[in-house]
Amino acid sequence: LLPISIGAALGYAQGWPENWRVASWASSGLLPEAKSVQPASVMILSSRTGRWRGIFAEHMSIVVKPQSAATWTRYDVVGWGMPVRKDAYAADALWYGNTPRVIFRLEGPAAAKLIPAVEQSIRESEIAHAARDPAPNCVLLGFEHGYGLYDMRYWLTDLRFDDPTDSQVRINIYTALQRNGWRLAIAEHGVRLTEQTEEHRREVHEREIARRLAALRTVDLFTGLTEVELATIAERLTYSPFAQGEVITRQGNVAHWLYMLTAGDADIVIDGEAGERRFVNTLAEGSFFGEAGLLTGAPRSATVVARTNVECYRLDKASFEGILMSRPELAEQMSHVMAARQGALAAAIAGHDAAARDHAGKSAEWLARIRNFFGLST
Repeated sequence: LLPISIGAALGYAQGWPENWRVASWASSGLLPEAKSVQPASVMILSSRTGRWRGIFAEHMSIVVKPQSAATWTRYDVVGWGMPVRKDAYAADALWYGNTPRVIFRLEGPAAAKLIPAVEQSIRESEIAHAARDPAPNCVLLGFEHGYGLYDMRYWLTDLRFDDPTDSQVRINIYTALQRNGWRLAIAEHGVRLTEQTEEHRREVHEREIARRLAALRTVDLFTGLTEVELATIAERLTYSPFAQGEVITRQGNVAHWLYMLTAGDADIVIDGEAGERRFVNTLAEGSFFGEAGLLTGAPRSATVVARTNVECYRLDKASFEGILMSRPELAEQMSHVMAARQGALAAAIAGHDAAARDHAGKSAEWLARIRNFFGLST
């Protein structure tokens, strides 16, 4: 915002024309006389637009000159009257009193050949529904991926035949290019190649496992796990991104997995029977949810929606079951965490303090449900 504010202040201080009638459109003196420039030339000029719009936007003009021509030819696209204007202004004219600058210049044989060849091809062809007057014209719009982007403009005599006429014009352009020995440009792209060696794959894998371990260590359910057990789970996680607005879990659905939020924010909401939706809380990076589904198979108690684009890791029952079966004592520690977390969620939903709830009784209840879901002996 600072550059925009500075630009606005300078424009206001310097003043700008009240309207186009009082603005200067005279030659800026930027370009030499055309007859003093021997080679063919194609230029793109850029000037700030009028009044407050000049804070944000610029107007582009195409200026061309065949080899040894005595005059410049200028093309402008405007938003009033005839949209495409030829030589309506001096080649280097001020635009709303603003001085232009050259942002691109092409000279020599390349500029000399292309423009007249394409214009002549369309002008001399008898294409149905393409007008001879006004004559077609070809302008250089810009550059993309290493090639020039040209626009062939012509007038239709019957708007009902726009697509067939456009198709025939394209065919004529293509054959004109072939006759002159020009091939269609091939886009240039910079590509960075990385050799997929075993060492590289190992490094990538190790970085990913490190990110997963960092996510697992934010989950208080897993504080009793050893480093070996955490590493085993890390190998089994599933990367799960969600776009803004996507439902990550839906209230009432049965899903036996837990999500760890590693980037972005997500909203917890409650969907009422009448279709109303009530906001409960926002989960930030480092949060986790869905533990009841993972440990007991319980349906989702709330809906979680991605507030922003989010990235998660998902842990399902099958990936965690082996560890819990080998160390069933973990179930008791997890039951205490479950009682605390689910009590806090219930309080947030109900809108009152849950501190007085029977924590011990709730822990025992959760422990029984975990053991039952995983088939653990008491």
